[in-house]
Amino acid sequence: MFEKRLLKLTAISLLAIFLMFSVTAYAADAVKPDAEKGDPGVSTKDVQGVIDFAARLLKYFSAVGGVVVVGSLMYNGYKLASPNPKSRADAMQGFLYTTIGGIVSFGAYYFAGVLKGIAETL
Repeated sequence: MFEKRLLKLTAISLLAIFLMFSVTAYAADAVKPDAEKGDPGVSTKDVQGVIDFAARLLKYFSAVGGVVVVGSLMYNGYKLASPNPKSRADAMQGFLYTTIGGIVSFGAYYFAGVLKGIAETL
């Protein structure tokens, strides 16, 4: 009962903090769309900055994911050494999940690099 109330109180507090510190975002002065020509008014430099930021962000998430994958491999290896058959089965399933997580983590960074390369050629 207490945990539910604490969870609700935390959620409401976070929502209140997010609403208090929210900022209205306006378009930059440099964006001047031309509807007659079909030009959105955004330069390629702006788009490249967003792509570079996303690639940099995924690089850090991939690094954190690598640490988590290595930690999970170590933990599941420790569980695999147990004589308990249920613990060994859980460790084998953990290896599967760790492998999938590693593929997703490093695959996202690789995929972002591919998209960045495509965007640079356009």
